[in-house]
Amino acid sequence: MNIFSALSLIIFPFYIFMGWYVYRLDSKSRLNRLFIFLAFCFSIWTFAFAFFYSAPDKATAWFWYNLSAIGRYFYPAVLLDLSLIFTRNRFSKRWTNSIILYIIPVIFLIITLTGSFITQDLVFINGQWYEILITDNIWWYAYTIFYLLYLSLSFLIIGWWGYKSTILRERKQALILLSTGLFCIVLGNLTNTVFQIYNFYLVPSVAQIIGVIFFSGITYAIVKYKLLKLTATTAANQIISKITDLVFLIDNYGKIISTNSRARRLLGYSRSELEGQDWEFLIKDAQDRERICKYISSELVEDEDSYKKMEIKLNTKRGNYIPVNSFLSGVNDNFGPIGVLMVAQDLRQTKKLLHEIREKNVAQKAAKIHEEQLKKFLNEKELLLKEIHHRVKNNMQIISSLLNLQAGYLKDKEAVDALKESQARIVSMAMIHENLYRSDNLTGINFENYINHLIRNLFHTYNVSMEKIKFNIIAPDVFLNIDTAIPCGLMINELVTNSIKHAFPKGTSGEITIEMVQDQDEYHLKISDNGVGLPQDLDIDKSSTLGLLLVNSLVGQLEGSMEVNREQGTSYHIVFKKLEYLDRI
Repeated sequence: MNIFSALSLIIFPFYIFMGWYVYRLDSKSRLNRLFIFLAFCFSIWTFAFAFFYSAPDKATAWFWYNLSAIGRYFYPAVLLDLSLIFTRNRFSKRWTNSIILYIIPVIFLIITLTGSFITQDLVFINGQWYEILITDNIWWYAYTIFYLLYLSLSFLIIGWWGYKSTILRERKQALILLSTGLFCIVLGNLTNTVFQIYNFYLVPSVAQIIGVIFFSGITYAIVKYKLLKLTATTAANQIISKITDLVFLIDNYGKIISTNSRARRLLGYSRSELEGQDWEFLIKDAQDRERICKYISSELVEDEDSYKKMEIKLNTKRGNYIPVNSFLSGVNDNFGPIGVLMVAQDLRQTKKLLHEIREKNVAQKAAKIHEEQLKKFLNEKELLLKEIHHRVKNNMQIISSLLNLQAGYLKDKEAVDALKESQARIVSMAMIHENLYRSDNLTGINFENYINHLIRNLFHTYNVSMEKIKFNIIAPDVFLNIDTAIPCGLMINELVTNSIKHAFPKGTSGEITIEMVQDQDEYHLKISDNGVGLPQDLDIDKSSTLGLLLVNSLVGQLEGSMEVNREQGTSYHIVFKKLEYLDRI
């Protein structure tokens, strides 16, 4: 046996292994089944030439040489078919189309077995057999065209597919196949064709040995870029490797045979430290171990569709534990249970969130209780304040009634008028408390409604007809607090009383206008009438009458200013700001 025979015998099992390896990845895949056929062509070619090189006689050499024709003639057709399927060419969608590719190799094989075809003779030179080719007949040209056409199409299809692809993995796959395949074709043609044509007998036909480079390229593509591994097994491996849960595969003997990177990273172990250990090595708590062991032995292996969910603790390399939600399910083949799959979800973040949610719920309940208590307290305080305003109003009404009764016993007109004026002042303050008592807002009163009631009460007190003296009130959306409303109401009471008593002599008619507008933080109060007007010699600031003295005092209390216009009756323009006192306790 010479060196070429030895090399052929060494490489022969490599082709067998590669074909079987790819086929086992997915035995139902048409691509994988075709690849094992390609491996068969090279393996039978290599095996036959291992005995051809060192055959003891010409008859034996012819036998092995003709047997190798199966691989030599069929591999171009298989390679073209493989290229069409791999690149998802439309021609390959129907498997019946592939039959057309194999008609020519079948014809060549039949002719070889029944005649000389393209090989004229075999010669034994330097301890090994060489073929002498026939290059001047029609079969030589037919074989050459077939060989070059099929191989050229194969590599053009793969090259164009890789060039057009936008996926980096596919482009690299095409580059690997092209570089290794073309290299083998060039060297193979030199030894199998060129050297034989020119009678160069230093190196025999070794294309089947050189082909191992092409298969090595395919092997690299399989390992590196998952070429021909589009299978359910590959998908499962990819999913498990990328899944965020912890995955453990345990065999029937309780040994951990596989883990994913997530499990190793969280537990802190290397692959060698975990895989091969007993599954109980993972479980910290004895009760957890007992529950798992009981379930596996009694239920899980009996039903491949069953699974068990339980919360357990997994040991880490540092000596602490990770709480997880584990899902145990049986793994079975056609002969029964072969192991257990455990998928575990890390519960640390979930428990942290649940703890935060519970704390938040407790805080919300406490806040709700506190809020309800505050609402109850505010309602009680509001009711109390309303009751206070109601009682103050009632007490002022009693005082007003007492003054009215007292006025009935007096004969002096000035004394009666003084009591009526005091009564009106008390009523003006009582109305404010009544408005607050009836309002939903205890912080302020609607001043337009208040003035309306106040003027009507004054007209009633002094028995003035509203048909002769009309009044206009303009105070849209003005709200005053009690500290500002009381002095403001007393000023209106005094000035409107003066207009009723002095601006319109008996029997005359007229009009009283009260206007209150707000300009940012200032209030403008205008009280005017179209009556006879004030005497020219009356000095408002130095008047000794109680009403004007009270008005000047109230303007000062409001830190405001007052202007008097005597044209076309009398008009008072008072500018002031809202009084702001410290909150009462």
